[in-house]
Amino acid sequence: SMDSELESGKKEIAEQQENLTDINNRIAEAEKKIEEKNKVLDKIMDAGRPVEKEIKDILDQTSVSTPLFGGEPTVKIPKSIFDKMVTRYRVSGTFENLNRQYVRILESKDKKIDDLTNELQNLKDLYAKCQEFLKSHNLLDMFKEFIRPKTVREKLVIGKEKVKENDREHTKVKSISDRKRDIAI
Repeated sequence: SMDSELESGKKEIAEQQENLTDINNRIAEAEKKIEEKNKVLDKIMDAGRPVEKEIKDILDQTSVSTPLFGGEPTVKIPKSIFDKMVTRYRVSGTFENLNRQYVRILESKDKKIDDLTNELQNLKDLYAKCQEFLKSHNLLDMFKEFIRPKTVREKLVIGKEKVKENDREHTKVKSISDRKRDIAI
């Protein structure tokens, strides 16, 4: 019938909207990752600027000589610059190894964060489904009582309210029966 077609159309639209929202969320996450990578690249470029100046200074102090009998040209540099280059090479190798280790650790932690985020979302979805189930079967109040039982003080307050309600009912019944008796006399 037309109502069932309308309902199925509404459900289909809702599903499509959910899919679109999911896709938009994934796009936003990807854009965020791209922005983070660009920030890292900018930092690398900024860190490289002083090094470029030092390299230019080194090149200004070197001279290239071509061998008489062919072969690869050699570069003549002062000993102080050579020592500095060896030290820098040693330090850069150490930092490169440390960087690789940290990148692996960060990737592992990023994966763990993604996994935990997905697990948290799944738990939120499950919680929402459980709440909906409990509401639909009128079990939500009983479940809340099960999760957080009432304290003795709360039970006393509820008990006093029930006693007052019973007294009111008893008074009503008594007054009605008294009226009936008065009418019967």
